[in-house]
Amino acid sequence: MTDITIADFRLDVRFPGRAGDLQGQGAVAALIRELGDNYAQYHDFLASELTRVGGRPKPADYKGDLDGYATASSRVQQIMIAEAVLRRCRGARQLGRPLDARPDGTPYVDEAQRLVSADGRPSKEPELVDPNAWNHRSPTPG
Repeated sequence: MTDITIADFRLDVRFPGRAGDLQGQGAVAALIRELGDNYAQYHDFLASELTRVGGRPKPADYKGDLDGYATASSRVQQIMIAEAVLRRCRGARQLGRPLDARPDGTPYVDEAQRLVSADGRPSKEPELVDPNAWNHRSPTPG
């Protein structure tokens, strides 16, 4: 997958469909348009991904498996970063905000560790998603 950075966030989750195609092409401007114009579709994908990986990992579930815990934590972090990028693209395209503007403060997850939609609608029920959606490289430090 081509490295994509939007608003200082490195995007390590591969989106499905057109957004994924644009990611593969490195077409950042078109990807921003696609994500911003179709926030709900891509948010539902991320919500399904977070459900699939089980939300934030519990250290007690990984006793003696630091690598497993780090991998699980990294996957959740990648989903949160992808949602941050998605919200910024939505803000730029639908609300006329600068791409680097801070989000409005809507929480990212609820008490049940489900991804919360920035537009106030409930996420669709989790569906099976492409298990190859992950770019397994470590996130860029900083």
